[in-house]
Amino acid sequence: MQVVHCKREPSTVYIGRGSDMGNPFTHLPLSKTKAYVQVLCVADAVSYCENWARGSTTWDHVIPPAVRTKFLAKLKTLRETDVLGCFCRPMHECHGDIIAVLHAEYRAGTFPIP
Repeated sequence: MQVVHCKREPSTVYIGRGSDMGNPFTHLPLSKTKAYVQVLCVADAVSYCENWARGSTTWDHVIPPAVRTKFLAKLKTLRETDVLGCFCRPMHECHGDIIAVLHAEYRAGTFPIP
């Protein structure tokens, strides 16, 4: 699974904010994005997204649980050949890398999704 800039390269699945797989964490001011939680940097946004996707309830008071449910439901539908499109690439880390890892774990049976 590859992650590309959604406006510069072809992709098969958009994972930016506004989609079911958008990162609910951002380093940008919340007024400029559809994220739920502002963090200090891109690395934090990616790390927190992974923890949240894996089931951390730390953010349940801010991020509706239905957002994670949709995120995981979409994760189950991905194919190994999908190209994930987001605005992060190529300049920043991306939660798309986390999606690829989680998808591989899901397919291997090591990341159970209800």
